[in-house]
This record gives sequence, C-alpha cells and structure tokens, in this order.
Amino acid sequence: MLLASAAAAAAQTASGDSFGLVNSGTRLGPYLKAGGGYSWSTSSRFGDSPVFGGGIGWRFLPFFRMDATFDYRSDGKDNAAGGARFTNWAAMANAYLDFNLPVIRPLVPYVGAGIGIDQNKVSGSTVTVGGTTVAHLTGSNKNQFAWQAMAGVSYYLTANLALDVGYRYFYGGRAESGSSSGLPVRGDYSTNEVVGTLRWEF
Repeated sequence: MLLASAAAAAAQTASGDSFGLVNSGTRLGPYLKAGGGYSWSTSSRFGDSPVFGGGIGWRFLPFFRMDATFDYRSDGKDNAAGGARFTNWAAMANAYLDFNLPVIRPLVPYVGAGIGIDQNKVSGSTVTVGGTTVAHLTGSNKNQFAWQAMAGVSYYLTANLALDVGYRYFYGGRAESGSSSGLPVRGDYSTNEVVGTLRWEF
C-alpha cells in the first residue's frame, strides 16, 4: 500500500498536480483581471482601435462566474465626421459559463455575455467636400446602453493564475457629433475584438 501511494503521488507530480493544475479553475471566491487587445469596427464609419481594460469578479461555482469590468477604446476615428477622434469607455456586468472539464484541464473554454453603459465621444472637426467646408462639427458625448457576447479559452498557469484569450462582439449604441452648421452625424458603434487578459483568483 505504501508503494502504491508513493507511485500515485509521483504520477500526480509528473502530471502537474504539484502546481495545482489538476484542480485549476475550481477555486471559488474573488478574482481580479486585466488585459487588452484590438478592436475592429464593424462599419467603415468608425476606425479601429486598441482596447484596454480590467475588472473584479467572483467565481460562484466551478462552471459559473461573474464580474464587473471597465474597458477603454482609445484611438478610433469617426470618418463620417471628417476623421474626428472617437473614443469609447464601457462599464459592464458580465456572466460566464466555464466548460471546466477535468479531462482537458488546465484548459477551460468559456462563453459569456454582459450588459452595461458606455460613452461614445466624438471630438470637434470640420467636414470639407472638394475644398469647401460643409459643416462644423462641435463634438459630443453620448451615454448609451451597451451589450457584449464573448467566447474563448482560459489556460491556467498555476491553480489561481489564468491567461484568457478570446473573441468579443461589443455593441456600444449610438454615436453622434454635434453640429454648429448642417445636421448632426449619427450612427451605431459596434466592434469585433480579440482580447487577452490575466486573471488572478484568490
């Protein structure tokens, strides 16, 4: 029996259990996350941008967790408003279903969705056509309802540190440039994003 126990312990060490990876993703309680990626606009109106963010969350079950996140899209352009600078921030509440299967750990695929509020900010600009000014756009901030859907995979580097790589579709509502001459320029903002984050579970 002693020899069998020693052999089992050696097998667990060889498989990575000495680092806790066999039980990765099962730690219940709070976590922090931070990361970034790139955001591709779904329309030609808005330019692409890096995206950065972070959040705090709680794992309730080995297959279910929730978090609150803040993301910032820092360097977009509003091509319909003369190339004015466009930025977006979003505060979201998210829920995730983790496919936490022992046979594939330390890989844990997941899907998720979230809702929240965001702000679409268009800076002031001048629109010209053929060298003629057709509108002076004053810029504006629009607070909107936002939602997102996510899918990806977590790889547990240790029992409580995971690298997430995933896809996210983000819908940020309407963006609008104010105008001192001519009509305001309005349009919906949505993106496809690839994001990587580190998640620390306590």
